[in-house]
This record gives sequence, C-alpha cells and structure tokens, in this order.
Amino acid sequence: MNLIVNINKFYYIYFILFFFLAIFLGRVAGAPPAYLAMYGLSSLLIYNNFYKYKINIPKMVKVLFIFFTIYFFYSMFITVHPISTIKYYVMWILNISVVYFILKLKNIEKFLDFYLMFITLASLLGVVLHFSGTFYSSNPFDAFNKNSYIFLVMLAISISLYKEKKYHLYIILISSVFIYSRTLYLMLIVSFLFYMLSVMRLKTFLQLILISVFLLFIMFNISENNFIVERIQQSFVLVERLYEFFQYSDLSLGQGIGDHQRFYVIISNIDLLTEVFPIGTGMGLENYLSHINPMYSDYLHNGGSHRAHNYYISYLGEMGLFFFIFTYILYKPLFLDTNIFFKSLYFGMLVGIATNEYITSPYFWILFALMYRVYYQERNLKSA
Repeated sequence: MNLIVNINKFYYIYFILFFFLAIFLGRVAGAPPAYLAMYGLSSLLIYNNFYKYKINIPKMVKVLFIFFTIYFFYSMFITVHPISTIKYYVMWILNISVVYFILKLKNIEKFLDFYLMFITLASLLGVVLHFSGTFYSSNPFDAFNKNSYIFLVMLAISISLYKEKKYHLYIILISSVFIYSRTLYLMLIVSFLFYMLSVMRLKTFLQLILISVFLLFIMFNISENNFIVERIQQSFVLVERLYEFFQYSDLSLGQGIGDHQRFYVIISNIDLLTEVFPIGTGMGLENYLSHINPMYSDYLHNGGSHRAHNYYISYLGEMGLFFFIFTYILYKPLFLDTNIFFKSLYFGMLVGIATNEYITSPYFWILFALMYRVYYQERNLKSA
C-alpha cells in the first residue's frame, strides 16, 4: 500500500485553507491560519521522507534543533509556567520543520510560483477593498494582524526579485504603501540600502530611486488625512520621549503621545531585562510576562503586560545568554554567498524585528532557509 502523499496537490489546499481562514478567523488554535497551513505542508514532507527512509537532515536543521532542545531543557529548570514552555518548544520545532521543508523540497520553484501568485492576488484584493472603503488598509485579511502579514509581503517581494517577476513586484509594492505599517516601510528602506551598498550599480540605483520617489508621492498625497505622515511623526516623538526618560526616569513622559502604549511596553521590558539578565525568564510567553513589574499595569492597555515589540530587548530578557547564540544563527546567512535579493530583504527583516518581533513567523524562516538552499546549490555547482 502506497502511503506517499503528493505534496504538489496540497498546494491548492494550502492556499485555499490560508485564504478562507485568514478572512474569517484571526487565529486558529492560538496561531494565525497562515502559520498552520505552512506547518501542515512541512509536516507532509517530513512524513513522506520518513516513510521512504530518506530523512537526510541538513546541517542547519540539526543546529536549530539542538539549540532549541538545549534551551528548552534549560527553561524547564527555571520556568514558572511549564505548559507555556512546552507550547513554545513545539512552535519552534514546527518552524524548524519549515526550514527542513524549504531545504529538502524537490520542486521548490513550483511552491515559490504558487506563493508569489497568491500574495500578488491578495495584494490586488487588498487595494480594491481599501479604496472601496471596506478595509482601512490594503491588508486583505482584516482578521489577520497586519504586522504578521507584512512578513508574508517581504517574502513575496524577495521571491519576485529572485524570479524577475516585475509586474508581481510592482503590484505588491503599491499595495504595501497602503498597509500603513511603519515596520514594513522601515524594512523596505533598509533592504534597499543594503542592496545598493552590496551591488553599487548606477542604473539600478537610479531606477529604484525613481520608484521610491513615486511611492513616496503616493504615500504623502493619496493617503487620507496624511495618516502615514502622522504615524511616522509619532515614531520620532516616541524616540525623543524614550531618550528623555532614560535621562530623567519620569514615567509621565509617555502620557499624551500617540505611541504611549509602545512607550510603556518598551520601558517595562527594559526594566525586566535589567532584573533577569543573564539568566533570562525561560522559553514561553507566560514566563516572560510574569516577570514584568506590576507597577506598569496602570499605564498599559487594559492593565495587561506585553513583550517589547522588539526582538533584541524581549528575547535578550527571555533567553539570557542563549540570546547571543541564537542571534549569531540568525545573522549567519548574511555572510553566505547566496542570492543578493534574498539577503537584502532578510536583512530588512532583521532590522524590522527591532520594532515588530514576529521572529516566530514561519515566513521569516522560509526566507532564512531559501538563502541556505541557494548557497548549497551554488556550492554544489562549483564543486561539480
């Protein structure tokens, strides 16, 4: 009896499941539907390879598995919420399975084509829904957090550049303007600068400058009530008030500013960091939040506690000394001889997680794995 699953047939199911769940449900079993659909595809490939006894595990997958397993057992010694630790360990294993999927999938080009077409169509739909007044932004999945969606967008942009799909790229970029995400704008600008510093091609530089000027014109002239401008101004005010806080330690500095919630989230997390480093709080969100000083609850929305919205602050607090090993793993692909577009957009993501810590998104790890896949392919060609 043949129990091998044809993964190519599941691409249709994957995107249909993603599309309908993302529209009608923000989360399923505590996770965004886009994550669950990707984990399902990865699990199918692992099942197939186990069944065929072809489970040859790439080195980077082994490194990630060993790291998170050691970190998991360390966390179990210091945890105050063991269920949270176990839950997050499972999540990390699922993300590692996504890395395995990208590195070992035979027909990777077909998957990338499917994904790019899906996000392109989603971008068109988002623009239509936004300008029709149905949604306030061009994120077509209104129940799906836009700060999670932008990582899907960054991945799609990198694939469109890699595969030289110009029209897909233009559609996604125009749609990106109206997502109204400061983190996305930051990631795109940083990616652009990284690319230019890497290649220094005058013709390409001028083309991208013209495109950037055009997009900025759209941002500042079509946006209703200059919403984008206001959001960017809020960011500058936030940085200014944080600077003043670290000089005067005056909690009232965050009151009355547009980003007051982020102000108190950041300082409460820095306070936590000074208390728990270098041991850390251990793996798991509940472990982390339990260490935030209750005095900040008066300033935070609904009296709750939150992560810092900054990977470098919150994961340094959670992981302690393990943070430096993990961050080395994250930055290592930048030093590989791999595709420059993947590398540029990935660097943009690494900067973006300083304002939006969606490091647990499987779409972040897809781009991470794509750089290794291209690197391995180029290395094998040279050796051949």
